[in-house]
Amino acid sequence: MPRALREAWDDFVVWDRNSNSPKAVTRDHVGRHFAAMGLGPALKGEFQVTLRDGKQVAVRPVFDLLKQYLVDTWTQENTHRVTGAPPDAVTNLARQIAQNRTKTLFVTGMGPTTSSTAT
Repeated sequence: MPRALREAWDDFVVWDRNSNSPKAVTRDHVGRHFAAMGLGPALKGEFQVTLRDGKQVAVRPVFDLLKQYLVDTWTQENTHRVTGAPPDAVTNLARQIAQNRTKTLFVTGMGPTTSSTAT
């Protein structure tokens, strides 16, 4: 990764389930690299971290916080307002996805399109 981009994005910390402790990682070490590094990053949970001054604080992975925010605030009606999809259709689609967890494929950008070419 280019240094300027890395400095703009910065590195981050994951909670490693394998060592039950926080681990600093770079953006170059995500995905398949976690296993090679022996890391098992947690996506959910609350963990206690000791700060430099000795104070302990509770931390949670961003995925867990986002999931809670969506569960607490996002409704079929919100989805309808954003997408125009009827609330019942949103519920029905969610149920179908839940029943077919390994068989759902989301395809985007495949709708009807028209293009013109100069001749």
